[in-house]
Amino acid sequence: MILTPFTRQPNKAMQRPTLFLAAITLLLFHCTTLADSLKPGVSLKVYHLAKPYERIPTLAPGQHPNFHDIRATIDFPGRRAFGNRQRYFYAEVGGVLRIKQAGQYTFRLTSDDGSRLVISDQLVIDNDGLVTNEPKDGKIQLDKGDHALVIEMFQAIQESGLKLEWKTPGSEGFSLVSQEALFNTTGEVKTEGGNKTVVMRGVREPRPGAGQPLDKAHPSFTIEQARRDNFQFSVGAMAFLPDGKLAITTFPPKNNGVFRDAFNGELWVIENPTEKDPDKIVASMITQDLHDPLGMCWHDGALYIADRNEVSRWTDKNGNGYPDHRETFASGWVSDNYHHFTFGLPYHDGHFYLSLSTNITFNKMIKEENIEGEVIGLNGPNPAHRGSLLKIDAKTGDWSVVAGGLRTPNGVSIGPKGVVLIPDNQGAYRPASCIFAGAQGAYFGHENNTKAVSDFYPDGGVPADFSDQPVTPPAVYLPQNEASNSPAQMSMIPEGQPFAGQMLMAEITLGGLRRIALQEVDGVWQGAALRHSQGFEAGLNRLAWGPDGALYVGGMGGGGNWGWRGTRFGLQRMVPTGKTVFEFDTIEATREGFRVSFTRPVPKDQLEDLEMWAIDAWTYEPVATYGGPKKDLQRADPTKATASADRLSVELTVPGRKPNYVYHVRTDPVSDSGETMWSPEAWFTFHKAPAE
Repeated sequence: MILTPFTRQPNKAMQRPTLFLAAITLLLFHCTTLADSLKPGVSLKVYHLAKPYERIPTLAPGQHPNFHDIRATIDFPGRRAFGNRQRYFYAEVGGVLRIKQAGQYTFRLTSDDGSRLVISDQLVIDNDGLVTNEPKDGKIQLDKGDHALVIEMFQAIQESGLKLEWKTPGSEGFSLVSQEALFNTTGEVKTEGGNKTVVMRGVREPRPGAGQPLDKAHPSFTIEQARRDNFQFSVGAMAFLPDGKLAITTFPPKNNGVFRDAFNGELWVIENPTEKDPDKIVASMITQDLHDPLGMCWHDGALYIADRNEVSRWTDKNGNGYPDHRETFASGWVSDNYHHFTFGLPYHDGHFYLSLSTNITFNKMIKEENIEGEVIGLNGPNPAHRGSLLKIDAKTGDWSVVAGGLRTPNGVSIGPKGVVLIPDNQGAYRPASCIFAGAQGAYFGHENNTKAVSDFYPDGGVPADFSDQPVTPPAVYLPQNEASNSPAQMSMIPEGQPFAGQMLMAEITLGGLRRIALQEVDGVWQGAALRHSQGFEAGLNRLAWGPDGALYVGGMGGGGNWGWRGTRFGLQRMVPTGKTVFEFDTIEATREGFRVSFTRPVPKDQLEDLEMWAIDAWTYEPVATYGGPKKDLQRADPTKATASADRLSVELTVPGRKPNYVYHVRTDPVSDSGETMWSPEAWFTFHKAPAE
């Protein structure tokens, strides 16, 4: 059987028979002899998945495999052995193991990625997780006769493989489980294409928003075009001018390692950006002399633009209504690598804030559009202040360093209570994308790789600012392939809108918007990431609230896997509808657990039913290689749930919470009015519990 989402599973990772194992077990139970029904070999079924997983997933019932075959032995080296599926799949090997000599058998299971071995409904080996051909042994006492055997495995990325060996009674070493011992009862197997649906614990049924990306905009908004068809802007930055015009910068991002000296960015000013009829929208180019312009702000009569080498100030000297006079306002940081971007540029309390990304260095000569030689590291040596958060005096242009240790901090925003928020992208020393809360003197953990030797810095680079300080963890983790892959600019939701005071965050690679609900406890920021909207024409990079109350979203995408569905440009508006929907309102840490609030009342029996809740917890360990797996993944289900009198919230008791852990909260109730949740999962990063 495949467990339903609300079935409480034992704490051990695997004590769940699959459909195949259940069928084999029943067959063995009801038949006194199988000699006539058994056929040589084992059955291999491969199911394609839409995204990588870090543990063996549970498939929704009733789905057919993408690939099926009968194999003589269980030795599948490389992806070609699984129907040439390169990545993202779940595989099940099943059959009957014939034992001719009773005794203790030791099995060795080797896989890439994780796997489990079950014999006669007994878990023999649990080798789940992200593993790379790591063998694991297990022992079992077996009687003479036939025993049901099943192996589950999954593949995330890179190579794959599976092998089952054994040490029989009296033998001294391991050998491949012999062909003579493997049989199957498999009849005709139907196969079909497409990615398979995965069941999530705590979710009533898989659907968009529940273990899957959303497929449309949040009901509180409708999406409208804000450009003509021939305006194909790859938006680097946006800002509204006092007269209602919209200034945008655009450039073609190329993630190929090539450093370019020539300008590649443009500044445009759009008239009538709020018009419903796109044909009435007029765009005028101001300049083409920008280089990767990724920050913009209007302040005190001038437009400020951050590009690769400087912050420039643009004013309207001739009174024609366009900011077309340029002067350098702030500069002095070194940008000598294609991955040296300058992001920003919000104004707050007398200062502009911007962030500098670190480099990606290649060892040998780089030619236009091609890379020769091997990459020495995903992040190579850097000049001073790369990976830092800077603040610039809005009157003088003088700047100073606020914090260091960032990697690719695409966007800086001002959040609740004036906190400076910086989303950072997964990579070296960044096991998952995340959001940092800027504080003077903070070090966020990214090392600038001073030991690597390269053509750029043969003697090594400059250490990250404040790298002599303890690491300040993220306020919010954004688990890869779940919450976010390429976080970009954030913007606070204004008064009068649902979730006012919370943040919306743009996402490029997975597309759409995320909602971030923050909590401050004694100066420490933490909070939840939630799904919000999807259905845009491109992955989102920049956000700006317009004079009409709409949220304008600018799209961008590049080559390779950096972009949503291969799209590269977009400019749309999200118009408020005044509608609300049943979903999480906020999640906050309490002294004993979490307070989960909803936008609609929920029946008390659902809120207080512990079977309706599923929470997993994990942490991350930064490493020099790209990204990193979840560490110490464990169950953290609540032990008590107490509903509020208005049934809009519930207090969950969650013993043993740990700081710097992500708590993946899932529940899927039905509201008083019969609505199912917009998205029944959230990722809360916990650091500190309030005293009361």
